[in-house]
Amino acid sequence: MRLSPPVPDSALSPTPFIAALRTRLRLLYGLALLGIASPWLSRAAEASPTLAWLADLVTHWQFVFVTLAMLAAGLAWRGLARLAAIAALAPALAGLWWLMPPLAPTADTPGSQRLRLLTANVHLDTTDPRALLTWARSQQVDVLMLQEISPAYAQALDTLAGDYPFRHLAPRDDPFGLGLLSRHPLREVRIDAGPGRIPMLLATVDAPGGAVPVIVAHPFPPLSAEAHRNRADTIRQLDRLAEASPALVIAGDLNASPWSSAFAGVQGLRIASRGLPTWHGVLPIDHVLVGRDWPQQRATRAPPMASDHRGLFVELVR
Repeated sequence: MRLSPPVPDSALSPTPFIAALRTRLRLLYGLALLGIASPWLSRAAEASPTLAWLADLVTHWQFVFVTLAMLAAGLAWRGLARLAAIAALAPALAGLWWLMPPLAPTADTPGSQRLRLLTANVHLDTTDPRALLTWARSQQVDVLMLQEISPAYAQALDTLAGDYPFRHLAPRDDPFGLGLLSRHPLREVRIDAGPGRIPMLLATVDAPGGAVPVIVAHPFPPLSAEAHRNRADTIRQLDRLAEASPALVIAGDLNASPWSSAFAGVQGLRIASRGLPTWHGVLPIDHVLVGRDWPQQRATRAPPMASDHRGLFVELVR
């Protein structure tokens, strides 16, 4: 019987290219884990406003960090080491879930009141709302809560949105124009200046089944430590209002992902839009938030339109 010669150890060793590639993938894995840890880093750095702001900017990319970490773990190691690297992600993912504000419960009964909402940052340069209105009609949306509406967009809404007869439009030439359109009567409509003097639109919708207080919000993006603080103050203000009024519905481009330190400590708010990614289809910074009174039946994204944000459709019941 002729035995084959043993395979030399050098033949089992990876080539220099493969070894270098695995080294870089392990570095990528470590950087992705650091990104996953950024929500905790931002909270821990609260005493240093600039550092807390910079760490918070990283928190929004969790979908990217988790994907990169899983790919790097699968390619950088073999055997038990690979399993250990993938298993190490489990507590990190559990921690991200724990950091998020609670989700609105899913309705297990039809409920006596149903409200369909659509929120969208339509983009300041957009002037034609027909695609948005057509999709809203196809979903039988009751209330549209819009951000970044310009004077031209508001004029087009007045012309084309006849089946939403109750509306309050507060257009601006900057990104902070707001709009509220409804099939049901509106009352107590007002514009309040939030933190940083950024407007919020407040109203009550006299919907079938009972009055619903609503707020359209679009805080300034966190482009500085001061804007980071103002955005957090805005969300805390909204949280206090939700605690006082559990039927409250809030929607808008909040410029904050569910893992952002801006949501730290919220008590009255629930995420009804499920953290769906909206900005360029990647970052979940647009939300529908509700008080404790509202379970949700359905949440989905609107199709891409003439904006860098995807709209969010949410059906609430109670």
